[in-house]
Amino acid sequence: MLQFDSRHGSIPAVPVHALLERAVAQWPQITALDFLGKRTSYAELGRLVARAAAGFQRLGVEKGTRVALCLPNTPYYVICYFAILQAGGIVVNLSPLYVERELRHFLKDSGARIAVTLDVAELYNKFAPIVADGGLDHLIVGSMLESLDVVKRCGFWLTRRKSLARLPADARVVRFAELGAGAGRRARCRAIPRPTSRCCNIPAAPPASRKRRC
Repeated sequence: MLQFDSRHGSIPAVPVHALLERAVAQWPQITALDFLGKRTSYAELGRLVARAAAGFQRLGVEKGTRVALCLPNTPYYVICYFAILQAGGIVVNLSPLYVERELRHFLKDSGARIAVTLDVAELYNKFAPIVADGGLDHLIVGSMLESLDVVKRCGFWLTRRKSLARLPADARVVRFAELGAGAGRRARCRAIPRPTSRCCNIPAAPPASRKRRC
């Protein structure tokens, strides 16, 4: 709940996620996020948060459920932060700089059984053994490529695709794009905007094998 000293004005006590809902209603077309040139309006942010909140609830998030966020400064943090609150959960912040041992400690200490991270190998590979050992019930993984606009997505794919992790076929590992589509269920393929250059005709995420799967 957000509450201020009455000496500085009368501000009603409201849930933090209600502030976003109010902003969505008042300024739907105003830019809420600008991540490396890719802009998201308040209206779109509200839709993404609502969809993610429904996905979290399907994974079992309810009042008091701890959900860990181990994310750099990306749109996924903002979306998941408000989505967890909207679903009734409690956000547990974990630094992306933590090593595996520290992540295990803080997950156990907080009681978080669901975590959110990015498909960058440097981050994901620290969570993979924790999931394998049963330390998490679900790991939500955001796609770095999908957080970028078409031009930067092309550049990232050409220069840094080897830094992306290959996600296993494990029901406990859920891609962020699938979160709102249903827990543990693969979403339908989405058409990628046709780029102007053939070199930019890249998949939205690195394939698990040479044969593209959906």
